[in-house]
Amino acid sequence: MARSLNGEALPRGWRTFSPWLIPLVVLIAGLALQQALSPEPISVDPPDARPLVVAFEYERETGPLTLARLGRVHAVHETRVAAEISGRVLDVHPQLRPGGRVMAGSELLRLDTRPLEIRRLELKAERRARVAEQVQLAARLQRLEDLARRDFVAGDQIDELTARVAAAKAGVERTDAQLEAVDLDLERSRIHAPYAAHVLEVRVAPGDIAQPGALLARLVTAEEQEVRIELTAAEWPLVERAWQRQELQAHVELTTGERLILDSPRLGGSVDAGSRTVLLAFALAAPSSLRRGEMVRPNISLDPGEAYYRLPRETLGRQPGRVWRIASGEVLEAATVSVLLASDGDVFVTSDDLGESGEVLLTDLPTITPGMAVVVRERRAH
Repeated sequence: MARSLNGEALPRGWRTFSPWLIPLVVLIAGLALQQALSPEPISVDPPDARPLVVAFEYERETGPLTLARLGRVHAVHETRVAAEISGRVLDVHPQLRPGGRVMAGSELLRLDTRPLEIRRLELKAERRARVAEQVQLAARLQRLEDLARRDFVAGDQIDELTARVAAAKAGVERTDAQLEAVDLDLERSRIHAPYAAHVLEVRVAPGDIAQPGALLARLVTAEEQEVRIELTAAEWPLVERAWQRQELQAHVELTTGERLILDSPRLGGSVDAGSRTVLLAFALAAPSSLRRGEMVRPNISLDPGEAYYRLPRETLGRQPGRVWRIASGEVLEAATVSVLLASDGDVFVTSDDLGESGEVLLTDLPTITPGMAVVVRERRAH
């Protein structure tokens, strides 16, 4: 019994394992307690990696579209005033000054006509003398012809006198022509305004000597105005087709709410080789408060003759000929487009891939691949 209490009765193997028994039991108990106290595992779905995007809702459209462009108001006509004869300037219109306005037919300036009037008197006196000489020679010719019929005068005398009568008549005609030239110069000594005009520049004052062809003033029409617009060479063919079909209309909306109609379009010049632009001019249908040189924003309405889509310009930011359509299931599909023209922040395109309506991508994603899934965060419509 005493051997059992001292451990001598235990087998030898148990005596070797007994130092590790208590730590093992503690470890197993701790694991069991941790298992009992640990919460149940929770399954977490992975985060949605689809990018958030903004979509633009579009529809297929027909009929006229609007092209907005910046234009400048110009006078229809500009005139360089110059004298056709030389002379001293006696009088100048009080409104013939920069910024002045003259009515149509107003006398702008008057030249000294005294030298012309003296010349006219001289020519009239010369004409009277030549007429008298012509009458005298004609009478002598008549008498010689009477004598010649009775064989008292030789024929060569009659021929000589006939020539002198013709020369005298020619002298009278030449004097008449000179008188008409003087009368014309007298008319040219007074220069009149060809139309109601604004005065841009003046280079003459009373007492100056006007020389033929020298610039005296510059005038522009005060009532006839036009708006000139620059179009790119790529836009011009579409505008030209609408113009030829007489389906090109334009107007200007003023800040006062006034609507000015533009009509009578004309080509202001050919394609500029440097800027690749075309100048198109519209006449203002009625007098307005617009001033020469003022900037306006005309709206040009034209019918392209085919169905089109109006999209924001940023939809073509990556490739001018392709947009990304958001298909069902919010996946991206490439759509090929052809640009008709651009106007401010819009671009008008045609396409066989966009259908009647839908959505296109507005957000500029770093990478886009066909079939890529997205989440539409916001939808915009024009």
